[in-house]
Order: sequence, then C-alpha cells, then structure tokens
Amino acid sequence: MMDRFKSDGFADESDARASSKSREESDISFILTGFGPFGKISLNPTAEIIKGLTEKRNNGDVRLSNVLKLKIVHTSAESVRNEVEEIVSFLHDVKNTGKTIDDDQPSSASKPRGRDIVLIHFGVNHMKGKKAQFQLEQNAYNEANFRIPDENGYQPKKSPINEMYDMSLKLCTDLNVKRIKTSMENDDFSKGLIGLSGDAGRFVCNFLYWSSLCRIQEEFARKIVEDKNDGFKVHVLFVHVPSFEQIPLEKQEYLSIKLLACIEAAILAKEKKERRNRK
Repeated sequence: MMDRFKSDGFADESDARASSKSREESDISFILTGFGPFGKISLNPTAEIIKGLTEKRNNGDVRLSNVLKLKIVHTSAESVRNEVEEIVSFLHDVKNTGKTIDDDQPSSASKPRGRDIVLIHFGVNHMKGKKAQFQLEQNAYNEANFRIPDENGYQPKKSPINEMYDMSLKLCTDLNVKRIKTSMENDDFSKGLIGLSGDAGRFVCNFLYWSSLCRIQEEFARKIVEDKNDGFKVHVLFVHVPSFEQIPLEKQEYLSIKLLACIEAAILAKEKKERRNRK
C-alpha cells in the first residue's frame, strides 16, 4: 500500500482515474498555509507538510501544479492579519492580471484557469484525546480566547476578532465537507482518517479561519453578486491535522494531496448540479 501511494499519490485505481485529468488543465487552483512553532510545539507538523509539498511542486509533481502559493505563517494574531491581507491582495492581482506568487509577470501558463481558488489553512490539533484524523473544520467564530499567549505574547480573552461584527457571529465554509470526507475515505488506506468538526477552538487556528472567511466574503462574495459574469470564486477551508506520532509525515502529505483532488471533485459536482437546475 505504501509503495502505491508513494508513486502516484492515490491508494487505488478509482482515485487515480479521478485524478487522470492533469492538474495543469484544472479550472481550480489552491493556496496552502501552515503554521510555525508555538507554545510547547517546537516542530509544527503543518510547517513540515507545507515544506514537503513545496518541494514536490518545485520538482514538477503534476498533482500540485495548480497550487499557486504555499506559506508557513508565524503563529500570532498579528501575523495572521497580515497574511490574510497579503492573500487578499494576491487574489486581486491574480484576478486582474494573472500574476502568481512565483512570477511577477502575467503568464498564461501559470495563471489560474478561471473559476475557483481554494484557500486551505492547515493547523495542528495538539489537544490530548483527539482522534488521529484530518479534521475538516466547518465553522469559525468571531471570538479570540487564547489559552496561552501567541508567539508575539498576545493573549486575548473572550474578545472579538473583528470588532465590526458581533462576537457571536459564526462563518461557515461553502465547501461540501461531507462529500469531501466521503471521497477521501473511499479506500482502505484512508478510511477512518478523516473527520468533521464544527468548532476550530478559539486560538490562532480559529483566528486565521474566521479572518480568512470574513475578508474573502467582504472582498469577493460581494463582487460575484455585482457581476454575475465575473466567475471568480474563492473558497476557504481549515484542516486540523494530528501529530506525526499519530500519522507520519509521509501519510499526511498523501492525505493533503488527496484532499486537493477531492475538493476539486466536490466543486465540479456542485457546479454541474447548479447548471442542471438552471435548465
């Protein structure tokens, strides 16, 4: 089993067929982030995942050719705010000029293929007693209640992330996480390794998820309504991953790559259903 997913990134033939369309021809692109160390976590698994996927992409792994940007974020509220604004600015550049993070000049070969960009934020689930799973987070809350200071020494208690909104405000991903979970668990290797969660906590992970969802909705959801022919959609998902003692790095990289394919399939299925309903 391990040799098979090393070679093609998928555990069975059905997954390989689902991924047979080259990522270079995909209409869906991705931005991936992880976190650096914090608290007693000196080696954050998500940083290692981002490093590993970056190396694979730079070495020409076609499964990652539609990944526009990979970034490790300093584990602090201030860095999260700055990173989200950088992503928003980057997305505007992509939308308007086709510029990518690795190429300051417009390029038809490297620009997104039009319709959808997905932001996937990875964070480590370090709480004791949690299952050894990739947890697909469905919700984010406008509340910062840090149990320990972040890496800048900031420790808010029951404070709104964005004071413009009520602290009780919940934002949700628009991705079909139930479908994504089912698709990811379609082989014996992945079965039981994917979970759904309705609460990402109140630490920096939730801070990033809520900030990202909020800014994307402010900047891009409104524009889709204003210009129905725009066709530029941005989705956000936060994924909590376990420690490497629970699931080794190699397996987590495999699950991360498979996640991209399953998200892509879920988006395409939704668009197909919407087109059918419009007829």
